[in-house]
Amino acid sequence: MSQKKQLALFLAFFLSIIYLSCFFIASFFGHTFDLSFIEKITLSTIIFCCAASYLIGGQSAHRKRHVISKGFGGLSLGLMSIAFSISAIGYIAIFIGIPALLVGKIGIVTLLLGGIIGLCFSYRQPPIIRHTLRIGKSNQHLRVVQISDLHINGLKHQTWTKNLITRINNLNADIIVFTGDLADVQTHHAQTQLQLLKALEAPKGKFAVSGNHDFYNGYTVFQDMLDIIGFTLIDNRYIEVNNLCIAGISDQDGKRFGYPRPAISDILQNTNKNYPILLLDHRPDHFKKNVREGISLQLSGHTHGGQLPPWNLIIKLWYTFSAGLYSFDGSQIYISKGTGTWGPPLRLFAHSEVTCFDLTY
Repeated sequence: MSQKKQLALFLAFFLSIIYLSCFFIASFFGHTFDLSFIEKITLSTIIFCCAASYLIGGQSAHRKRHVISKGFGGLSLGLMSIAFSISAIGYIAIFIGIPALLVGKIGIVTLLLGGIIGLCFSYRQPPIIRHTLRIGKSNQHLRVVQISDLHINGLKHQTWTKNLITRINNLNADIIVFTGDLADVQTHHAQTQLQLLKALEAPKGKFAVSGNHDFYNGYTVFQDMLDIIGFTLIDNRYIEVNNLCIAGISDQDGKRFGYPRPAISDILQNTNKNYPILLLDHRPDHFKKNVREGISLQLSGHTHGGQLPPWNLIIKLWYTFSAGLYSFDGSQIYISKGTGTWGPPLRLFAHSEVTCFDLTY
């Protein structure tokens, strides 16, 4: 199937899900405020147009010199997600006997508060999450800082990025790794942020792998952006630093764009068997398979910890390893909730983060 047909099918499915969600929301609030069927359809259509404008805004951001419409669409999409969760809980509240009008009023207030709080959490500085891990039998030490899923979109202020860089540099990392999804806009919208990110310091190297969005935005664009910020792309290869093997593998969506993902065994076949392996893989999906190849620690992102309700719950149900640190069959994986935000500039019940690992091996 051609890329155009795949994209058309995806858009049709995506927009259908959005409209059904909007109708569910409109039905709930229409019920609580006693709206007519026509008024419910009108309300669902208005919500749908606002949320779907994220896709139009994305194309506008690529072709024109502004990202305003993309920001509006992202905010609308986020509020729709929160409203869907409120509607589901609201129906339960009505079922157990709470007056519908009261539930509706509480729902409106909760939606407004959720939007404001989510926006504030999205623009606050990511907390530093620290972990001390043993991944080998010797007593060598290395400090690795992980950033992930920045999703640069032209909406974050320079001050946010400058403060982020200062806090990361204060960690005195030996190595900084980036586990995919750098930007959702073309270089001219990201240029200011990229120039600032050049200031990230790590004496033993800065390394990155691709995420799915790095292919959507253009793989060569992603590579050019990495060159600007001074990160080395290690997709589908490995390097050795201080008796540690750091391997990277490209995201599985690269196959759709002519960049197939190789078998992890092919990447690792010539590694020094005495060195522990730190693997950078954007998604946590393949961790159990990767463990069979003897990796010691995998660093991933992608899930954002759900970022917003109801996705927080969906992510936990969908992924065996959804966010945080897990151990499995003698290996470990850490899934970052992301340093930035995808799409909706909102975060609720899933903070962004920068992760600092003190490794002993």
